[in-house]
Amino acid sequence: MKIDQIREGENNLRVVNVESVEFKNLMSSIAKHGLLNPISVCEYQEAGDPEKPEEITFDGFRVVDGGHRFYACRKLGMEDIAVNVVDVEDDDDLNMLQIQGNLQRIKTRPHEFAAKLREMQVLRPTKTLAEFAVELSATESFLRERLKLLRLIPHASELVNDGEIKISNATQLASLPEQEQEDWIEDARTADATAFAGRVGQRNKDIQQERMSAKKEAGPTVFEPTAHYRNVADGVAEIEALNNVSNILSAKGITSPTEAAREALKWVLKLDDESVAKQVEENAAKSKKREEDRERKKAGSLQKQKEEYQKKLNDISKKEAALESGVDEDEDENEDDEA
Repeated sequence: MKIDQIREGENNLRVVNVESVEFKNLMSSIAKHGLLNPISVCEYQEAGDPEKPEEITFDGFRVVDGGHRFYACRKLGMEDIAVNVVDVEDDDDLNMLQIQGNLQRIKTRPHEFAAKLREMQVLRPTKTLAEFAVELSATESFLRERLKLLRLIPHASELVNDGEIKISNATQLASLPEQEQEDWIEDARTADATAFAGRVGQRNKDIQQERMSAKKEAGPTVFEPTAHYRNVADGVAEIEALNNVSNILSAKGITSPTEAAREALKWVLKLDDESVAKQVEENAAKSKKREEDRERKKAGSLQKQKEEYQKKLNDISKKEAALESGVDEDEDENEDDEA
């Protein structure tokens, strides 16, 4: 029906806050996708003068359920709106219908929302999270926080869906290793968000430190060569001439067909001795560069600290000199300004 045939209810269950993020997202969604769920209205008459109720000035309908959707559609300039017309006997009946309408709206549970969003990402792998945010009339940070919930163990996911664990604590819990999450669930249910975030952050730092210590104790890692296919042109050339493979077989004195096939496959995957030696050399060069970069960064940081320290010393020296001369620097500046 026409929007101008409908009036807002005088006793709405919830006040419409047009400045809220939720309302702005609702408007954006309706503008892009239209109104997906009709509002509920009932017949309504209104008298312009309360003392003359017989003089009807408005004869139409009023909103029973869907005040936010109705206001958003009207604010968007829409002329028509989809409605369900319900029978209302009196204001008490209206209040009951509004409460029932609110109870019948079951929100999508957080983990279910995250799972559906991940499914959308899989189906449309080229779409960025920012593009999904625009399409869903949500913020990118909101979607990113929801996706973190997919790292939760099943027990924690159920508690989040049931409202036992708040979203803020749930995202913090999800940052912990799965094997530790069960031990933190009770804390996640009861702790203040700020306090819980601090404890989880400290635990993650401890985990990182433990990993670094374990890595140091284990000593330097042994380089493992990685298989890489040679390009097609090299393979085709080798089929025609067998230069590289035959040289490898001759150098190793291989005559067995099985061993020859194995060496040929190694050459194709760049796992022959020459290719592996090259990988080792490249890896050593990268490691050396990373170490040099770390040292350079460390030296730069130390130099910056030294300069800041020297600046503080200079400032202190100036203050001391000014005090010894009995003249404050600020007074000198004021005298210069007055002059």
